[in-house]
Amino acid sequence: MAIVDVNANTNIDNNIDIDTERMTAPSSPLLTFHQIMQDLSGAIFQASLGKQFVQMVSTTCESLTFYPKSRHANPMKIKMNKNEHDHETAVGNTLQTTLSSNDRPCQETLLIDLDRPIGNDNNDNNDDDERQKTIHLYEEALRKYDNGNNNNSSSNDDDDDDDDEDKNWDEKEKNALEMAKIYNNLGVMYEEVGQFELAIACHCKTLELRMKHLGPDTLDVASAYNNLGVDYERKGEVGKAVECHEKALQIRTKLLGADHLEVAKVYINLSVDYASEDQWNKAIECGEKALQIRVKALGSNHLDVAQVYNKLGIDCAKKGNTEKAIYYHEKCLQIRRHILGLYHADVAQTFLHLGLLFRKSKEKFYKSIDYLEKVLKIRLRLFGKDHLEVADIYATLGHAYCEKGKWKKGIQYREKGLLIQSQSPQRDPLQVADAFNDLAIVCEKTGQVDKAIQFFEKSLKLKVESLGPSHLDVATIYSNLGYAYATKKLLDKAIQFHEKALEIKRNVLGNNHLEVANAYFNLGTTYEKHKNIPKAIDCHEQTVRIWKTALGESHPYTQTVLSKLKALKQRL
Repeated sequence: MAIVDVNANTNIDNNIDIDTERMTAPSSPLLTFHQIMQDLSGAIFQASLGKQFVQMVSTTCESLTFYPKSRHANPMKIKMNKNEHDHETAVGNTLQTTLSSNDRPCQETLLIDLDRPIGNDNNDNNDDDERQKTIHLYEEALRKYDNGNNNNSSSNDDDDDDDDEDKNWDEKEKNALEMAKIYNNLGVMYEEVGQFELAIACHCKTLELRMKHLGPDTLDVASAYNNLGVDYERKGEVGKAVECHEKALQIRTKLLGADHLEVAKVYINLSVDYASEDQWNKAIECGEKALQIRVKALGSNHLDVAQVYNKLGIDCAKKGNTEKAIYYHEKCLQIRRHILGLYHADVAQTFLHLGLLFRKSKEKFYKSIDYLEKVLKIRLRLFGKDHLEVADIYATLGHAYCEKGKWKKGIQYREKGLLIQSQSPQRDPLQVADAFNDLAIVCEKTGQVDKAIQFFEKSLKLKVESLGPSHLDVATIYSNLGYAYATKKLLDKAIQFHEKALEIKRNVLGNNHLEVANAYFNLGTTYEKHKNIPKAIDCHEQTVRIWKTALGESHPYTQTVLSKLKALKQRL
């Protein structure tokens, strides 16, 4: 994932940071197309309801400011309070009253580049609906601007006055830059909903307009390069992403200096680009440059510094440098605990990173359990006992306890996590099915065969519902059930499940696949235990036939079954 720059809090944990430079209050008369902004604000009032509208306002701007056409009139400002619920009425009444006067205002804040909360990837359907509404509003604004520009162009053909031509040219310049701003916002929204081609098209248009009207070495052009780089990284075109971010870096360094915070943002973007292609040395190098700038500018005890430590810890862990990763995450934890306190989601996330890293060290394994238990404690308090993040940490702790040989506690924790997952409307059925299957295998290994069968059957139900009865994953669960029933000496049941597994594999893979050979072998072994020697021989002969062709007669697997066949035939 890439980083886009925003005038909001940057969250490097989720690698998102969007450039959305704010418009300043105008000291000159209104733009020609102020009516478009009035229409756009009216559309927002009509399209938005209650909480959705409040969210849009609170994330887009803190106030609505109306600038009169006359230089002598005072601007009108309406402050937004997200705890109130009458913004729509208040703003609507103000618009109606003010627009009826001769000095018609422009609701400038709707032209601010879109600003959104950063780092929330858990988007529900309401969030998606709001994004689609916002996209529609910006598309409408672009159409109206485009129509307005075309109308102005045709009316200017008959205007021979030089002053009017200069004035019209200035208006065109302003309008072009406002269009660039709307293209930028629209690109950000397209990027949020995963429409990367459209996002790239919008940000290319932003870049084109800004290059044409501002020149190549401006901060607005750097911002356009930055956002375009994000789009390319998200789309998987990392080479183009790096190229765009290098250009943004060059411009910002030239205009702002090498130690500016905006330069640090681009280094983080480049770090994300390189990390997405597993170029860990380059990713870490860029991250360390960003860290150096932020420590110098913000001091060592700042959340933005902690976020860079967090990213460096992740990259070092991916590179395989566990000790360095632990160092960075401990630095991150120190800052976050000091500023945020213990009961914060970011603190829990850092404890989780450290807990997972300590699992890799025999000397520090005891710290792993301790840190993971802290994550559980924090998440239970923050989210409640039925949250998916609580389910995830139960599963992680369960694995850790099992690795330590504490099977009973490990199974108990994993079962708790699965209970939450299976009851959540946001669950991924296949992920839950795989978790039930894995837990069943652990139960079987520890002698809890009845519990294993119970979990295998839950896994089977979810797999059949999601994939259909003839999928290879369903065949795998049938095989596992066959093993479990064979362990319980319920051989008729075991044969039944192994036959189902064989049937699916033959239908999907054909008669000569190695997986089919394995299914014949499992079924033959079960018939052997059942004392049905003729059927055991039939199955093992099919196994040998396939293995001879696929592996060769001298292969150990083939030789093992040939020896087994010889012994079985002597028993006839």
